[in-house]
Amino acid sequence: MVNWTVISMMVKVQEAGYTDVVYLVKWLASDTDGTNEARCGGNTEVPTPAGPTFTPYDQLTEAQVIGWVKDVLGPQRVAAIEADLNAQILFMQQPPVTSPPLPWS
Repeated sequence: MVNWTVISMMVKVQEAGYTDVVYLVKWLASDTDGTNEARCGGNTEVPTPAGPTFTPYDQLTEAQVIGWVKDVLGPQRVAAIEADLNAQILFMQQPPVTSPPLPWS
C-alpha cells in the first residue's frame, strides 16, 4: 500500500484576505514490501481555497493536504505514481540481471 506524506508546505503570509495560505506542497509517496522500498516525491502547487472551504493553517491535517495534492495531480497521475512504485518493488524483488558469486569460489 502506497503511503503519501507531506514533507513541507510553503505558505503565502497574506492571500485573498487569509493568513498563512498554503500554495506549494512538497510530498513523498512510498511503498515497501518489508525489505525493498520505492519512493517518489514532488512539489505541487495547490489552489487557494475560498470562503467556507478555507481551513486555517494550524487546523490542517496531513490527509486534507494530501487530498489537495491528489486532486491537483488527478486520478490518472496518482494511479501512475502508485503503479510505478509497485513496479519498482517488483523489479527489486526479481531483478533481470544479477551478479552471483563465482562458481569456483
